Amino acid sequence: MKQIYYRGSLKFCNYSCSYCPFSKTGRSERQLAGDKRQWELFIEAMRNQSFSGAIQVVPYGEALIHEYYWEGLAELSGIKSVQAVGAQSNFSFPVKRMLHIYQTCGGNTHKLRLWGTFHPEMTSVEEFLRQCQVLLEEGISFCVGAVGVPEHVDVLRQLREGLDESVYMWINKMDGLGRNYSEAEKQAFIQMDEYFELELRHFPPDSAACQGAVFVEGDGSMRQCNLCHGKIGNLYTDGLPTQGLKEVFRERCRRRSCDCFLSYGSRTDIPELFFFQPFPAFRIPSYKKAVFFDVDGTIVADGNRRISEKAAEKIRRLAVHSRIFLATSLPYEMAMRKVEPIVACIEGGVFAGGAELRVGTWKKIMPLDQSWLSVIRRKAAEYHYRFRSYHRGKILYKITLTVSEPDNEIQKKMSGWNPEIPIRIICEDGRIQLTAAGTGKFQGVQEICRREGINITEIAVFGNGESDVEMIEKVPCSLHLTQLQPSWYT
Repeated sequence: MKQIYYRGSLKFCNYSCSYCPFSKTGRSERQLAGDKRQWELFIEAMRNQSFSGAIQVVPYGEALIHEYYWEGLAELSGIKSVQAVGAQSNFSFPVKRMLHIYQTCGGNTHKLRLWGTFHPEMTSVEEFLRQCQVLLEEGISFCVGAVGVPEHVDVLRQLREGLDESVYMWINKMDGLGRNYSEAEKQAFIQMDEYFELELRHFPPDSAACQGAVFVEGDGSMRQCNLCHGKIGNLYTDGLPTQGLKEVFRERCRRRSCDCFLSYGSRTDIPELFFFQPFPAFRIPSYKKAVFFDVDGTIVADGNRRISEKAAEKIRRLAVHSRIFLATSLPYEMAMRKVEPIVACIEGGVFAGGAELRVGTWKKIMPLDQSWLSVIRRKAAEYHYRFRSYHRGKILYKITLTVSEPDNEIQKKMSGWNPEIPIRIICEDGRIQLTAAGTGKFQGVQEICRREGINITEIAVFGNGESDVEMIEKVPCSLHLTQLQPSWYT
């Protein structure tokens, strides 16, 4: 668990949007005092918890117009193990005054994350943008967004165009629309929010994927998320759950689907959320300088000859933020045929399992010693394996043997070969892949990074097979897709 959502008893908002119930709820000094006491009790409890992660305030109403929330966020940011703090807001608070309170109370601005919702009924695009500009000038990390009301497309587009390019603008689906979005409406919102499609999908509950966050009420009651009604304990009497979350969540969650960002945003099985790490709770993307993708089974569905248009469009959108490379066992030409719709986005990559590297016009081939070629041919004939060799001009750089045996049986036979030359052997999905010793996807990724002046911490890698394991284990920001929904290509 690395994220905590907190919601106190506050149910008042200074806005009076027609669709929202909180503006119709009164506010008394007694109610505010009670909410403040709950908030202070939560902060004190967090000082005594062994929690390392982020805390996001998700109020019923507007919290950041109240000074005590800024004071509390400052206190939380001072806890060494708390890595980020923030809140959802309508951005109607006096920015400079509230930030002064936060900083005066010792608040760490580098830890502060804000989530701002634009309400066209209550404020103008110009006024909202002015608030955002002050936050930018103060160096505060934030995102903004709005409900995807079809009638608001033009004003929301105006907001997107007025925002700094560095600010992510999200669009929530409109509940109660009474119909599906038209294709034109959907595309209009995708142009503003490249992740809008997540809002239109319904993710079935999965306890194995929902262990990244806990939702805490003002009285200390803990739940799996904002949609789950079953309690999993009380923060003040039980402390934060530290183990057995999978079993606890399975027993309590009765939802049919996770259908809002606060519920699906903490899941670990949605590839798109990878770009919101380390704390999706704040809905602020974090892109790497470069992203390396395996091809088969990662961005191209197993058995398909070509990347789907849906996956291609996702890569095109990502290419606006990050340099795109491939890291594949396929030879260069075969890989590029499979990703032909996005060739313009691909800057190069690791091909043939690391035997060939390319960046722009630069390329490097790692030759495979041909003196062992006859031995491999004999072994292939003996075991009835289909033999295929790959050459670049006169240079042999890879051999593939296609077999019909389980990988463990293949490995038993391979163990008796005892080649006299150093060689790298990978058994994966019914294929034995042989390249020169010292090759590999991770080694290739490392060399490209060195050449391009990119630190290994500044990249992300995606893969799904045995040949991807090393780079996934050694690159800090990585994702193994075999455990995830295949949403890259469906």
